[in-house]
Amino acid sequence: MSRSSPFDALRYDAPMGMILTLYRVSAEAVTAIHGDDAAVERWLEADAAPSLDLDKMWDVLGRCLTEGDAAGLFQFVEGPIHESDLGYGPALGVSPAGVAAMRKAAEGVDAQAARAYLTSDGFRTDPPYPFFNALDADELDDEVTELAGLAASLRTFLDEAIAASEHLICVMT
Repeated sequence: MSRSSPFDALRYDAPMGMILTLYRVSAEAVTAIHGDDAAVERWLEADAAPSLDLDKMWDVLGRCLTEGDAAGLFQFVEGPIHESDLGYGPALGVSPAGVAAMRKAAEGVDAQAARAYLTSDGFRTDPPYPFFNALDADELDDEVTELAGLAASLRTFLDEAIAASEHLICVMT
């Protein structure tokens, strides 16, 4: 199957309800499971790798990190590590260079940046979920707090991956 970008590997026709989990893994682990659907599934079932669950907020976080780019976090992905569908496509790999680029993008996302993004014309014009257009002030505050907190958790997770020269595996369920 030919793909123009790693983002195309995902079945992205219905983002509502999709959960993204990032796993930190060594180069050796990526090599051991690369291209082997059964090995990927065994690896996921073992649940041994450190992970960060971005839940359903991954899409907003990714767009915030990339100034509204719909590809969001997936612009840092090199491509699928196998072919089987784990829910919304195959697991996707991110090299240490991609991890560093993602970390750099996450640097400036604090509460002020989160609020600016969530209230921007670009976000209001094309939100990942329609309910974002109807937030009252308290709900907006809650979303800002969640987005800024998730960005802080992502930075910590990525810092740990960088310190260990780890890759990421992204799994959408």
